[in-house]
Parts: sequence; C-alpha cells; structure tokens
Amino acid sequence: SNTNELTWVYELEFDTIPAVLEYKKDDVDSILISSTNKLVVWTTDQVPYEITDVPTITSMCEYNDTLYCTIATESEKLWYTESLDPLNIGKDEFSDYIVLDAGIGGGCKVLQFNESVYVFCDYGIYRVNTYAQDQPTVRLIYSGTGRINPDTIMACGTHVLFVSTDGVYKFNGDTVLKVDELTDLLQNADNTYATATYFHGCY
Repeated sequence: SNTNELTWVYELEFDTIPAVLEYKKDDVDSILISSTNKLVVWTTDQVPYEITDVPTITSMCEYNDTLYCTIATESEKLWYTESLDPLNIGKDEFSDYIVLDAGIGGGCKVLQFNESVYVFCDYGIYRVNTYAQDQPTVRLIYSGTGRINPDTIMACGTHVLFVSTDGVYKFNGDTVLKVDELTDLLQNADNTYATATYFHGCY
C-alpha cells in the first residue's frame, strides 16, 4: 500500500488527550497509549489491546537499570521498577513508589537528563537520588508560581526547556531561568494545549 496514506487501525476512545509512549516489550517495538481512563498497548506484531491491571502511565524514563513512571490517577507518586517493564507498575511484587509531598502539585513528567532523573510537577521540579541504598529518594530543587505544561518539557542539549503559564524557562539540572525573548514571543498566546519538540538545535 501507499505509505503516504492514512489507515484506520483500531477504534479507541479516551476521556482525555492520551499520552503516547514508546518502549520495548520483549525486544519488540511497542507503544503505550494512556489517558486517565484507559491504557492500551500496541506492538508491531498485533492489534492494540487494553490493559486493566496497570495504572495509566503519563510518562516514563529508564536510568541506572530502573524504570521511573508518573501515572494519571496518583500524580503524587513516582513509581519505579527494576524489571524495566512498565506493565509491572502498580504491582507490589515488582514495583514501588516515592511520595512527592513538597507542595508543588502532582508529577506530570519524569525525564532523564544530564546523568540524573528529574520529576517535573505542576509547579516545580524534584531531582531523584537514584543511588540511595534502600530505595530512590527525591529532593526539591525548584518551585515556581506558573503551572508547567508537561507537553512542552524537552531536553535541548545542555538545557531542558519548558513553558509555564507565566513564561518560557530553561533548566540546566540545578538552576531554572526565564527565557525573556521566548516569553515575550508567547506573551499574548494561550499555551494551555501547547506541545513542543527539539530537532536539529531548534525548540
């Protein structure tokens, strides 16, 4: 068939705009499609199917032989599993969680950046201590007044850029600074549903 044509694959209905996350399942390229009411797995060798015994994952990253995840229904927790399988999240024998309790809202995106793992929340950022002896711990490193849009959080070389309700910011792993020229550019724009990507040096 013509690869430029769109093909209807499967009828899926979600109650919110879903997150689409790529991962490997048994060395097979797979996609998690996740919203607040449904988690669907789609692999290259079978039709999409719904998973009912795993929380709806909104973001995930792998670092130091551990998979970290944020979930829609319990955003105050950062889940992790050493099995590296997101379908084990929420199962006591395979996974555990850290409570995010610094008063900066729920976790909306977990990101591996600059040899560390960070949890971006509604109003701030935690750094994860991935080398703690008993279990990972988190430390608050930034809190702000503007609500962070998780779909704009993007690693861009030496910095992470993100958009919040009060501007555009850059983060180097330790310090958050407002990017005035980008903030001015978006001053009169509604960024509620903004998304971002990074490609060839451009955000």
